[in-house]
Amino acid sequence: TLLYTIKFEEMGGTIVDATDFDADKDSKDLYDAMKGLGTDESKIIKVLGNRSLRQRLQIKSKFESTFGKDLEGELRSELGSKFLRLCLALIQPLAEFLAKEMKRYLKDREELPIICMLVGLNNAGISDLKRAYRQIYKSEIERDAVGDLKGDLKKLILSLLQGNRDESEAVDEELANEDAMELYHAGPNKFGTGRSNTALEQGVFRDKVLTRRYEDCFSRILLQRNTQHLRRVFEEYKKQNRSSIDSDITTLKKWR
Repeated sequence: TLLYTIKFEEMGGTIVDATDFDADKDSKDLYDAMKGLGTDESKIIKVLGNRSLRQRLQIKSKFESTFGKDLEGELRSELGSKFLRLCLALIQPLAEFLAKEMKRYLKDREELPIICMLVGLNNAGISDLKRAYRQIYKSEIERDAVGDLKGDLKKLILSLLQGNRDESEAVDEELANEDAMELYHAGPNKFGTGRSNTALEQGVFRDKVLTRRYEDCFSRILLQRNTQHLRRVFEEYKKQNRSSIDSDITTLKKWR
């Protein structure tokens, strides 16, 4: 069994440890739900839908030790479609689940889910994801990303996979001011979107050197600074330039 230490920021999740948890009873309920002809989906939902991940993994282990059957295999033989996919996800360690999802996203080149997954993980979580991926697929995520993705997205994903973000909550006011100015001068001011689109209309993004400097600056600041510091940078950016960072990034993307 793959064990990992991925931790997400506590956001008040709706599924917490059941106070009356009994792994023996829950494993038997699952067994009874799939025994004989037909399947009692409501009983499966009652168990898997009301236990925390830690408890679901205990149920899985108890099921297999008690009945000598693989819970995942039993679910596959009884369920189908999206309900099966959900149930299988509920009985996997988080890093293992994310590794399998990452493999699918890379294969299908689903950009947004890849970014959302990596941005939502802390440095330890990214490390665990990479380790799980390596154990399951005998390959490195970075290597597969290089093969399956292209251009700016590939660079972004590879940078995120380094897991080098500052995880403190320290805010350096002077640095935040410098970061805001640097982002502006590397992007909107450099390419004309701060006051005029003339430079963009002339195709300045065709200059590979300027483009690389723009990308390096944004990647260095947005992917390495801690969350609290970035909030301050974005506030300072808007105060300095009378426009938000996200709207300027959208404009830059439009003209590329």
